[in-house]
Amino acid sequence: MPDTPSFLETYKTMTFPSIFSRARFGSAGPIAAFLATAFFAGSSFATTFEYHCAAKADGSACRNGNHVSGTLTELNTTYNAQAEQFTWDASFSATNGVLPTSAWLVITPGPNPKYHVDEFAILYFDHVEEKLTTYLYNGQNSRNSFLNADGYLGTHDLSVTNNQNGTSTISADLMTSSINSALSNSEWVGVAFGEEIGLWYHPAYGDGTASDFTYGADGRILGYDIIRAGWYDTGNIATTTSAPVPEPSAALLFGIGGAVASSMTRRTRKA
Repeated sequence: MPDTPSFLETYKTMTFPSIFSRARFGSAGPIAAFLATAFFAGSSFATTFEYHCAAKADGSACRNGNHVSGTLTELNTTYNAQAEQFTWDASFSATNGVLPTSAWLVITPGPNPKYHVDEFAILYFDHVEEKLTTYLYNGQNSRNSFLNADGYLGTHDLSVTNNQNGTSTISADLMTSSINSALSNSEWVGVAFGEEIGLWYHPAYGDGTASDFTYGADGRILGYDIIRAGWYDTGNIATTTSAPVPEPSAALLFGIGGAVASSMTRRTRKA
């Protein structure tokens, strides 16, 4: 029985229209088809999936949840499967003078990630040190996946902006190829979503004077101490898509291919 394609394989191999054919371009068809194939294969011409959540009209949180560590006023996240690029922008207003100093997050292509073992990565946000640390998620309803030292996947950059209106915005731009290839089991996804998204997001607050995390020399998390944590959990929420845009080099190749095909078509007609 053939293997069932994984989520990532499905979205990485999205098909595109066959816009160059012999019927349209005559004898130039094979050359145009070759250039088109090179164009699509060499570009990031793939759908970007997006999820957006904005504060309600009364200023309350964009999603229902627990807001003790700050109120989530806006969330924007995207994923491009071809480029394996994940972005995250979350904005918070203070709750009783408190803004989150850290968070943990698991993203899925649909289900609520809780209790899914060795399928997804867990992302630890350090808003003080501006670090993003990734581990294998152990499926438990807790923040303790970092206790498995062998589950460490890497450390990445994080950006925290304190806005003039008293809100803060947490931003990450993560290339996920190494994370998404960390395990070879067929259930492993890593960090990705598609037509649906699942979220397990827990903004947290420590003492406010230092990082909530302690780290080893190799970047692994040794401890994670907080006073309280909020949560925003959901599953199987529909996403939207943005129009695919090729890289400039691929667009140039596309233009050259069109010019060659057009020239050869004119020559054929003259003959």
